[in-house]
Amino acid sequence: MQNPDENDHNVPEPGTRLPALARLHKKVIKATDIAAQFWCEKQMELGYLYGKERTAEMRRGEEIHKNIETMTNIPVELKPTSYSDSFYRSLYISYLSASTLRERLVARELSIFGSVNGFKIAGKIDEVRYEDGKVVVYEDKTKNSDNEPSRAQISSHEVQVLLYVKMLNDVKNGSFTLSNLAKGWDTGAMAITESFNAQLDTMGVSRNERSVNAIADRYMSSLRGVGEVSDVAFIRYTNAKSGNIIKSCRVEYSQRDIEERLGYAMVYWNGLRDAKPVDEREKWKCNYCPFFGKQCTVWYKEPQKVL
Repeated sequence: MQNPDENDHNVPEPGTRLPALARLHKKVIKATDIAAQFWCEKQMELGYLYGKERTAEMRRGEEIHKNIETMTNIPVELKPTSYSDSFYRSLYISYLSASTLRERLVARELSIFGSVNGFKIAGKIDEVRYEDGKVVVYEDKTKNSDNEPSRAQISSHEVQVLLYVKMLNDVKNGSFTLSNLAKGWDTGAMAITESFNAQLDTMGVSRNERSVNAIADRYMSSLRGVGEVSDVAFIRYTNAKSGNIIKSCRVEYSQRDIEERLGYAMVYWNGLRDAKPVDEREKWKCNYCPFFGKQCTVWYKEPQKVL
């Protein structure tokens, strides 16, 4: 885990720097953004400033995720044409998945929302399973080969899965409520389109569930009722070409651990320091960065070593 440097000369005077969300023209922090900070914070920021290239591995990974979701989730044929439609669809699918979890024992692509230090956080849990009376979180990652992930890769992904467990717990214990979701995402101002409403009518969705606020209420209620969240979660690494599982990593949840990591990450989002590059011991990561030698030259003149 990266730690803040007490002598970091990049720390500006209070009030002199805009929060990162304002500089990156974002309103919500993705759970994947926070995880990426623990791989390379500077790379994460540059991805928003200059765009992220979608690699063949990423496309294949998305295809694998979609195929598994189709096999495990209740089919929902809804075609959104606006942001409000899309938001409704995401909540509706998650509501169906969570409300039938005890019966079906598994759900994929479960939307999750939360708050950390006043910042809105959103993510999508790859899979949850109902095992031994508890909800277990699974995160799936793809690789181009059968090579096992490095400790540095696993460390970054651990943050993501730990954050998902925390966000589920926050909903369960009332730390994040329907009121927080409605206020943070302004769901009361969202109106679905007529064409989308017609699709809901065809599906037989009750008129009492035709607003974003209404489905948000059902979604949050279903999450609160899924059962106790397990302190054990898993990261599964899959070969993007063959679909074979390379490695499954067990992650033990610790509230103190995730809060410490989030505390470090939030210093950046609060605008109290610049995005930090990898430290010298991990500059081998630069070999795999699309911004290396271009938008980022922090370690460009240094010889690179791959672990």
